[in-house]
Amino acid sequence: MRGRGGADEPTDQEVAAFYGKLLQILKDTDAFRNGDWSQIDPLPAWPSNFSSEGFVSYAWAGKDEARYIAVINYADNQGQCYLPLPFPELEEKQLLLTELVGSEVYHRDGSDLVVRGLYIDQAPWQINVFELRSIRAAA
Repeated sequence: MRGRGGADEPTDQEVAAFYGKLLQILKDTDAFRNGDWSQIDPLPAWPSNFSSEGFVSYAWAGKDEARYIAVINYADNQGQCYLPLPFPELEEKQLLLTELVGSEVYHRDGSDLVVRGLYIDQAPWQINVFELRSIRAAA
């Protein structure tokens, strides 16, 4: 890649791979283009922890049952927060959270995520994109 008025700069393969994967997720997931979008206001993870102010988060609900959350820590420090999910229909359900940019998979209680929120602990400038799917009703 050529910088402005400068010499050729090498492509950062890690950054290129990240954006390639992110763009593929956006292309393959209809909810990001045609779903219902909302902003999530991150809440402090505990009293006197103001790192939640460094987060930006959004939610999408598609036509199918899948729901999506994107969260970014825009701060230059580690941060924690809770994201109260705007999906009341997920209460009393067990959920499978799949991290689409990475490879993590989590099982969570839908009622806990709607009432208390999804706990997030991220490194500086980290992004997560989660797909939430109901796997069964809570016991």
